Amino acid sequence: MNRSLKIIIALGITVVVFTGLRQVVRTKTTMSNQLEDAVRIPFAYIGSILPGNKKTVSEMRLENDALRAELERLSSKSEVVEGTTSNVRAKIFSSYPFNNQSLVIINAGKNKNLTTQLPVTVGGSLLFGQIIDVADARSIVRTLFDTEWELPVVIGEKKVNALLKGGRIPTLTLIVKEEGVKNGEKVYSAGQSVPYGLTIGTVVNIKEGEENAFVQAEVEVPFSWNEINEVVIVKKNEF
Repeated sequence: MNRSLKIIIALGITVVVFTGLRQVVRTKTTMSNQLEDAVRIPFAYIGSILPGNKKTVSEMRLENDALRAELERLSSKSEVVEGTTSNVRAKIFSSYPFNNQSLVIINAGKNKNLTTQLPVTVGGSLLFGQIIDVADARSIVRTLFDTEWELPVVIGEKKVNALLKGGRIPTLTLIVKEEGVKNGEKVYSAGQSVPYGLTIGTVVNIKEGEENAFVQAEVEVPFSWNEINEVVIVKKNEF
């Protein structure tokens, strides 16, 4: 074998070996990166849910309830009164230390084109109250916890009619006993002054009404008063 052929063969072997080594390095690098990601991602996730770093558990639960309520409302869209809606976010002024739950003041009013009777919600889907007075940059909201507030509602998939009465614990009255309403069924708005289908809460503590033909119940709302510092006013061009 002449010298030139030996040199060519040697170069060929060198190229093959170098290519193989480079592939090994790439594979190890890829595996290293994958291992790094496998370690980094879980810790990044844990860090993202630590208190003080992101939203609190109660805030995430409240958002989850609002999203679930919105999905329920959209799933029955054929029964919702049609019309164009737009939302206005507003902060609730603190009433501490008096903690009046019947009426609250929000930092939006005529400057946001708000008017009386507009529904006030948590997250756009959970009914919280209704505007009863409007100033230039503030409005007064009557909440579900006001004993003077009443609203026609429907219960569950059968849309059983009832009357909601506000209070520290909102109650349902005039529920026809024969309809067989059960604890755990959802309560939705049905009055003309608010959009149809906003979630109000869940039926609990059913008991006999003042008349034999009816039963009454309490409503468990899907939020705690202390959790609410921002509300969404649903503006509707047509009801």
